[in-house]
Amino acid sequence: MFRDRLRSEKLWDRIVTADEAALLITDGMAVGMSGFTRAGEAKAVPLALAERARRDPLKITLMTGASLGHNLDRTLVEAHVIARRMPFQSDPVMREAINAGDVMFIDQHLSETVESLRAADSSRRSTSPSSKRPQSQKMAASCRPRPSEIRLASRFSPRK
Repeated sequence: MFRDRLRSEKLWDRIVTADEAALLITDGMAVGMSGFTRAGEAKAVPLALAERARRDPLKITLMTGASLGHNLDRTLVEAHVIARRMPFQSDPVMREAINAGDVMFIDQHLSETVESLRAADSSRRSTSPSSKRPQSQKMAASCRPRPSEIRLASRFSPRK
């Protein structure tokens, strides 16, 4: 199916199933996903990750470009995958987990997230020798915002 859309045959062997992609995500990683409700959210890999986490528990930091559809945030929270979430969410189940202290939520304007990540990445490259670390660890470390870069870590109270 993908071969009619992916013109470079050199890339065909890099295509993996959602389950195989979920196995590449390890405990403690910072994971970025597309967002903007159901229209723009990642669909197969997050569900495979939730299924995997039910058998083999792990926690990630999830960063998205905007909100995910309600079902995806809910599925990941119910599978206990999310340790930290930023910069935006709108799911009531996620909000309950944030209020209960089960998920750390970084309430940050969407436009500030990229700048925080860039600042964290450039400061890490200039101050820490990471050439001996595996590439996956370098990427995960570069995506973690430093406390000084996080303007507000808050808990929300649901409106009644």
